[in-house]
Amino acid sequence: TTVAEVQGFLQADRVLIYRFWPDGTGSATYETVLEPYPKILNQTFDEEVFPQAYHQAYALGKVRSIANIDQSDIEPCLAEFVKQFAVQAKLVVPIIQSDPEPVLWGLLIAHQCRASREWQDWEIELMKQLATQVAIAIQQSELYHQLQQLNAQLEQRVQQRTTELATTNVVLQAEVIER
Repeated sequence: TTVAEVQGFLQADRVLIYRFWPDGTGSATYETVLEPYPKILNQTFDEEVFPQAYHQAYALGKVRSIANIDQSDIEPCLAEFVKQFAVQAKLVVPIIQSDPEPVLWGLLIAHQCRASREWQDWEIELMKQLATQVAIAIQQSELYHQLQQLNAQLEQRVQQRTTELATTNVVLQAEVIER
């Protein structure tokens, strides 16, 4: 919902949520993209795509706004990498969870593919606020999933204990009858 709403509101050509995995790789877990631009969804990218220096900067809340890939002072390898996805301009905002220390979960990214784009201050602020809301929603979802797992484990233990008690009850009843 977030990527679709942001894409429509900002009139961006592509919006995605990029998740970092524990092994250093990452992938676009959610995406909305206009035709004819290539999809990035579910592609896994090597650790080199977002080196550790970027992780650290984004973990500290860095926002990256690039109005024109060709005229910006970005690294040539980054420019070549994003051009394969037809990116002309991009806005990258970190998704940071507090658990209890700040942890970089991923990135909320908007791409402009048909032309360069000067990102406005209100657009950057909106993306930052949305990234905060996404981080909260993700954390709540993960807690809910953990709660479901714990409930399932508890139900399994209760069932196991009930079976053990029923077996013990049968044995005790047999002993009472015998006596």
